[in-house]
Amino acid sequence: MKYYVVDAFTDEVFKGNPAGVCVLDKWLQEDVMQKIAAENNLSETAFVVKGKNEYELRWFTPKAEIDLCGHATLGTSCVVSNYVDVGTDKMIFHTVSGILEVNRKSDFVSRCFYPKSGVNEDPVTGSAHSNLIPFWSKRLNKDKMIAKQLSKRGGTLYCELCGDRVKISGRASIYMIGNINI
Repeated sequence: MKYYVVDAFTDEVFKGNPAGVCVLDKWLQEDVMQKIAAENNLSETAFVVKGKNEYELRWFTPKAEIDLCGHATLGTSCVVSNYVDVGTDKMIFHTVSGILEVNRKSDFVSRCFYPKSGVNEDPVTGSAHSNLIPFWSKRLNKDKMIAKQLSKRGGTLYCELCGDRVKISGRASIYMIGNINI
């Protein structure tokens, strides 16, 4: 069986909330899943079985099976979309607490070209989204949106319409630290 440890709600390892994820062809006996969760000793371990375009999902703490676990569901969706059904944007999980739907897709996509400014295509353009968010807010009837820019580098913007202003946020990773000596 394939086993993963996923740090949920972060884009860095060793941060967020870790969960074990076991990908199964068919269900193991309940006592075996419980022993695996106890051995993992994480707050939760998820067990997922693939069905026809949908999945069955169960969660175990080191002591007992539980009805619901958000971070282990997020971790499972990460595993499914990257290793089980690569690239899938929508996952339906059947659980003891009901059907859970996970979507990876954005609310809208964009590209921004500025050849007169010497920039053929801007990879991710925050300022352009100050105009795009009010436009899409009216059409989608929502104030909070996830925007994906489809340049070669690509990027994701988390946007919110706040009256006549737009809040834009995103994640960032440091690639290099250096010094310039003049």
